[in-house]
Amino acid sequence: MGQFILGPNQFDNGVIEAMYNASNFEPLALALAGLEHWNTATVAEKKAVNQLYGTYLSPSFMAEYYAVSCNDTPWSRDPSYWVARSGKDSKAYPLVGSRELEFSTPCAYWPYHPPTPLKITGAGLPPILMLNSTHDPATSYEGAVRAHRQLHNSRLVTVTGGGDHGQYLNKNTCVDGVVNTFLLTGAAPRQDTICPANPLPIPPGSRN
Repeated sequence: MGQFILGPNQFDNGVIEAMYNASNFEPLALALAGLEHWNTATVAEKKAVNQLYGTYLSPSFMAEYYAVSCNDTPWSRDPSYWVARSGKDSKAYPLVGSRELEFSTPCAYWPYHPPTPLKITGAGLPPILMLNSTHDPATSYEGAVRAHRQLHNSRLVTVTGGGDHGQYLNKNTCVDGVVNTFLLTGAAPRQDTICPANPLPIPPGSRN
């Protein structure tokens, strides 16, 4: 890999996506080290850079993202507000502040219509199985607890001591056992369940 051009939003996005799962921490560290000294980066570091930053958000993802985000709540309809806000936040938070110009400004042009409030109870639905880790970086555990309280026939599997986003098929035997039973038989746990998170991987060379 020769010259590598990386924009600020691509950089932020690669870091954010890597933080979704602890198994990505080592490739992230390699990629950041490679970017620090690109001309002398190792093969492993350049491979990690390509893995994290070789692709960017697709148009289909962005269409889905804006359709949900811009319809969730009223947004300022003044584009200059987002330009000024992004400039201010970029100075205060240089690693993430500029992203709101890309991810918030489109909502200034989005036709927003306040939805009719709905009271969600889950009445009439079959058992619902929910999964969430206590330190999930994308979907907060507090939100999962609130949803669980509204859905009276739900069971919440809480993964403690970790923050991976996406718990099923994440090599956690406790979680996979509960979910596989639910998918194969339709049987949810009789009560809420707690599963410890997998231990963080130990980087090579750090073992005693």
